[in-house]
Amino acid sequence: GSNSTAGVICTIDLDMERGVLTREFCTDDGGRRSLPSIRQVYGFHHITNLDIYRKEKHQRFLKGLITNDYKFSRLWDDQLAVTLPAVMEDPERCWDYRLNGLHVGIHHNGRIDGKEHPEYLSYLNFWAHHGKYDWPAARAMCDGLVTSIG
Repeated sequence: GSNSTAGVICTIDLDMERGVLTREFCTDDGGRRSLPSIRQVYGFHHITNLDIYRKEKHQRFLKGLITNDYKFSRLWDDQLAVTLPAVMEDPERCWDYRLNGLHVGIHHNGRIDGKEHPEYLSYLNFWAHHGKYDWPAARAMCDGLVTSIG
């Protein structure tokens, strides 16, 4: 068939052995890779060189995600804005935290580093029971700014 879907990312996955993101482009043969299926929420937490996002072609793409005059439009999840330019440019340079030995402990959308669910899903509960006791640097910066839920 024609190659009308050339350059359209169909799937993004994590290579568990190499610790990098991978991509598959869509095909137009009517098979399983005919339509994009990319998860937006609970996206991939990855490390990518910020120079990728500064390139003109990616700036145009990111501006295209903004659907109105409000620069933080939430029609599209922010994970797309962070993941797609990096994967289009060079998925081999998108490194998973954990699979590359970094355990940063980011509590986001009810998961730690985009992986497991923490004991406390609410960030405020997590902070009250662990964050301010187990993370001295954060306590010094954030104690008094993170308010109690109780």
